[in-house]
Amino acid sequence: MIEYDGAYWHRAPAKMLVDERKSLDLLAAGYLVVRLREDDLSALGIVHPRYTEIRVYSTAPRPQAVIAEIRDWASSLVHESL
Repeated sequence: MIEYDGAYWHRAPAKMLVDERKSLDLLAAGYLVVRLREDDLSALGIVHPRYTEIRVYSTAPRPQAVIAEIRDWASSLVHESL
């Protein structure tokens, strides 16, 4: 599951709590969770082997690099489980 957290909608503490709870629910259901967080958002503080956050920049998007980072992270999880 990939979630994009834009700063405009996800900066408020209540929204951050919703994002955190949603991520924890997805992890509990067995999903891999990637959160793309805009540059000025703080990390959610979730520590889980199937969870990662990637910093993205709305003013300087780098989609190929972000996709590669997600692919490498997911691949590393597959190799760890072998």
